[in-house]
Amino acid sequence: MRRLTLILLLVCTCKAQDYEFPPSFEFGVATSAYQTEGAWNEGNKGENIWDFVLHTKECFTADCADGDIACNSYNRISEDIQLLDDLDVDFYRFSISWSRILPDGHIFNVNSEGVAYYNDLIDALISKNIRPVVTMFHWDLPQPLHEIGGWTNPRLVDSYLNYARLLFDTFGDRVTTWITFNEPFQFCEYGYSTGRFAPAYAQQGIGGYMCGYTVLLAHGSAYRMYQNEFKDAQNGVIGITIHGEWREPSQPTAEDREAAETALQMTFGWFANPIFSVDGDYPAIMTSRIAAKSEEGNFPRTRLPAFTADEIDMIRGSADFLGLNYYTTSYCSAVFDNTDVPETSLANDIGANCSRKAGVTESWGMRKLLKWIKERYNNPEILVTENGLGTAADDLDDCDRTNYYNSYLHVLLNAIYEDGSNLIGYTAWSLMDNFEWDLGYTVKYGLYRVDFNDPNRSRTPRRSALVYKNIVETRKVDRYFVPDTYEDVCHYTFAEEFQFGCATSAYQVEGAWNVSGKGENIWDYLTHTRPDAITDSNNGDIACDTYSKTEGDVQLLEDLGVNFYRFSISWSRLLPTGHANEVNLDGVRYYNELIDALIAKGIKPLVTLFHWDLPQPLQEIGGWPNPFLVDLFVDYARVIFENFGDRVKDWITFNEPYQICQEGYSIRYKAPAYTQDGIGGYLCAYTVLMSHAKTYHMFYEEFNENLDGRVGITVHGIWSHPEDINSEADKIASQGKMQEHFGIYLHPIYSETGDFPQSLKDRVSALSAEEGFEWSRLPSFTQEEIELLKGTGDFLGFNHYSTDLCYALSAEEAKQPSHEYDAGGRCYKPNHWEGAASSWVKVVPWGFRKLLHWIKEQYNNPEIIVTENGYSSSGNDLVDCRRINFYNVYLEALLEAINEDGCTISGYTAWSFLDNFEWMDGYLEKFGLHSVNFDDPDRPREAKMSSHVYRNIIKTRRINRSFTPPGYDECDFNIIPDNP
Repeated sequence: MRRLTLILLLVCTCKAQDYEFPPSFEFGVATSAYQTEGAWNEGNKGENIWDFVLHTKECFTADCADGDIACNSYNRISEDIQLLDDLDVDFYRFSISWSRILPDGHIFNVNSEGVAYYNDLIDALISKNIRPVVTMFHWDLPQPLHEIGGWTNPRLVDSYLNYARLLFDTFGDRVTTWITFNEPFQFCEYGYSTGRFAPAYAQQGIGGYMCGYTVLLAHGSAYRMYQNEFKDAQNGVIGITIHGEWREPSQPTAEDREAAETALQMTFGWFANPIFSVDGDYPAIMTSRIAAKSEEGNFPRTRLPAFTADEIDMIRGSADFLGLNYYTTSYCSAVFDNTDVPETSLANDIGANCSRKAGVTESWGMRKLLKWIKERYNNPEILVTENGLGTAADDLDDCDRTNYYNSYLHVLLNAIYEDGSNLIGYTAWSLMDNFEWDLGYTVKYGLYRVDFNDPNRSRTPRRSALVYKNIVETRKVDRYFVPDTYEDVCHYTFAEEFQFGCATSAYQVEGAWNVSGKGENIWDYLTHTRPDAITDSNNGDIACDTYSKTEGDVQLLEDLGVNFYRFSISWSRLLPTGHANEVNLDGVRYYNELIDALIAKGIKPLVTLFHWDLPQPLQEIGGWPNPFLVDLFVDYARVIFENFGDRVKDWITFNEPYQICQEGYSIRYKAPAYTQDGIGGYLCAYTVLMSHAKTYHMFYEEFNENLDGRVGITVHGIWSHPEDINSEADKIASQGKMQEHFGIYLHPIYSETGDFPQSLKDRVSALSAEEGFEWSRLPSFTQEEIELLKGTGDFLGFNHYSTDLCYALSAEEAKQPSHEYDAGGRCYKPNHWEGAASSWVKVVPWGFRKLLHWIKEQYNNPEIIVTENGYSSSGNDLVDCRRINFYNVYLEALLEAINEDGCTISGYTAWSFLDNFEWMDGYLEKFGLHSVNFDDPDRPREAKMSSHVYRNIIKTRRINRSFTPPGYDECDFNIIPDNP
């Protein structure tokens, strides 16, 4: 088979790097004793609290199982060491079973067989050059110690010190990294407050706090003992592992932000603050809230045991590193319904409603937590001691887990290089499937699958093991790495409810410019009076002639398998003069037939009210800079809702206001091609935004009770990346450009405060004064108008094609006044980036993802429909491999934004359905999934290879780079992506 070879270099020269883990950064994997060892009563091991609970409480776990045998690691040292050697890890984190070393929990009875087992394990690791990282306590307290109160009894501090001294004495000559406790929040709160974990006690709001007090004293005492008795000889380091979960405000309100911070302080901070903060002790908010709640509950004293000044000093600074276990993110609201929460409980003490989202990775939360730790605790050394994904399935081809590791490790690289977090290592949880506490064996975390039905507990590597091994060996995250035994990279899949479509606009495809009563629009006027304004001196008089080809085009859409078709209505075809007193019935007929034909094929119409083709009579009274157009647009919209609203449920008021305004009235790049730079565009923006808001409210006041529809707006977004990521000036310029380009339209509608972005208002006002204007060139909204605009988007339509590099612009370089100088930056696209026929399109999928995430963070994660995204070519390239690559890499970035960044994206629209009239570039640039022969009066269509690939994506709901449509030769890509 002939192969069509294409090498795509997606390289960024913006000084961002294809990051690699530093040479000193270490990789490992982890297990814990009870979860893997088995041999619960072999070799003189004593009983621990999990043995006792699971043997005495009927069906305590999800599958009524126990850890009596687990993975039988106690009897499989050699095999497990070989697994570790195969992974090429730097270290292995395991825990020591207190009951295996001291069967009664007390120092008087040391079990030599237990000591021998751990000696053998440690020596075997070292022989393979794998460093042991030892957790001293991972939840399996000896049952005899529980019988004197367990961790709620501070006398356990002495028992723990005796145990710790034995470990340091026995193994400290070879073990130099110790973790005192694993996740004290979990074993204290779930073990002594809620009863979810052993010892299964439910002293809500009391037992957990007592446990936490004892554990912190035990940790601090063990650390000080090591420093005093062992440090000089053994030169080891000691830390503690704390479970971290970033708490994101559910809404961007002060109340939810406070609720999220309180939840974080009273879970993670509960154990981190006494050790890592400058002042020590519990977080102040925790102390005050529990004291107040205790008083409300008529307790004679606070339920939170207090440390003495000496204890605070002893605990403060008692760690050489912070062990961080991280799995997911939760969302917290100040609206707290405590109906089902005991009055005396940690949950009620926190007073926030926190919950997790299912099915999303949200690795960004880990980066936020790392930044929070850095800022609050003076950037301690952090060893990520657990991170992994649990699944119900035990498939060997574990793409979900593979994607999870890629995502989180990519985030760690950003945290190291961009945020300056002091990360020293990473530990995958876990080496193998094991006993997952209250979930039994129903959830699998292993890089290796364990067959628990096999008495021999056989292990088999999963795809994730091979991918992790590659990361360890290359010290890079390569999302495109495919292990030898697999055929393709792992891809996220689109949810069943995710919608796919394609798009056109009226002037670009309809033709019939003067047919059946249609009026003249500004593009008719420009192309007829100034044909030289168009690169090929052409026009849209006929275009694709979709006006006369409804049936055939709808059939092509059905063949594509799209869920929706986005098209626009021509204002001049419906209202020839632009005014609502004269409705063109043939225009109504045409759009009724198109809508009905789509619905008959099960294709939803997504209708844009305005896609740049203003009636020329309205331009003659000033066009969009004239605020009188607000009422005229509302009148036009009312006619549309009256005629088509019974069948159309999703409406877009405007397509790309930036192009309408800044390009149409400021820089002469779109009709009407005026050049009032820094003035006309802003006047237009005010009118367009007010038209949108009043149309939105009119729809809900007059129609939506009966029509059950939604209204949004579509903006065009370019990710503006700093040319030099280390330059603060370039960062400010990049943000300024995004605010001037689309924040000006997003902020009034989707932000909490409304209005134009404050930074843009301030800069334009200051520059206007310098330029001699008596008022700001950017019009001001009244407070009433600000309130009218806020929230007038049920979804956000988002068009994206490419990314820019931006640098700070000096007054000497800039034209004044100008939108460019108002933004404060000059932006460009490097010539060597993989490009399209359009100079403004470069293949930079990481910019797409960054921009989606920026919108999420800035505007409270609105529902986004990607309403345009596509790639242009010149000529009739039916075998359009570059376009196929564009869709693949951009849809992959979109899936990452959904699954890893938590962006709410409900649909994707390919631009475009057909080759069409591309505005100032005429017919020279072609974006279509279908080719149109513009030399043939009948305008025949022909499907391109990309249309078949897009159809397959829709059908299978996944990206398959190896898919080749029948009848075509394979596109062969060598992709070198850069994802700064």
